[in-house]
Amino acid sequence: MALVDIPHVVHAFHDVERQQPDGSGEQIVVVETDLQLQVHHPEHDKESVDALMQALSDHVLRNPHHAGILRLRTAQVVG
Repeated sequence: MALVDIPHVVHAFHDVERQQPDGSGEQIVVVETDLQLQVHHPEHDKESVDALMQALSDHVLRNPHHAGILRLRTAQVVG
């Protein structure tokens, strides 16, 4: 299963973290969700976030090359 096939994942893409002046840096995979991840936000749904975290953990078990490089964030709503 691809990352974008996991419920509540709206987008996944590669990026570079801590980019250096020479263009090098740590390769990461950014996973954006339609869920509110901030615990104190009124729209936070702990059960859905926990299910998403479990699905991402299962993904890493099947794709060990993603271990340690996934970065989860709430997708930015445009408009």
